[in-house]
Amino acid sequence: MAVRSFRIRNLLSIRDTTLELVTPVTLSIGPNGAGKTNLLRGIELLSRLVDDTFQDEIMRGGGFSEHFFQGSPVADFDSAEQGGGG
Repeated sequence: MAVRSFRIRNLLSIRDTTLELVTPVTLSIGPNGAGKTNLLRGIELLSRLVDDTFQDEIMRGGGFSEHFFQGSPVADFDSAEQGGGG
């Protein structure tokens, strides 16, 4: 299965965004401070859930409170997968 989209809410400077992965190459373009790096950081945090290093990564970044959008008590990640068939 391949991830075709994901949504991040209340993470770092990202209040709510959905990224659609519609081609083999996806670009994130925007001005400085738009949240491009934080989007990648969200993807990295998701990958850390799989290999059990999530808590280590959060602590390396300054703790849980440093990762929430403007003091929000919750950060959400959602994803949509595309089945491989067969």
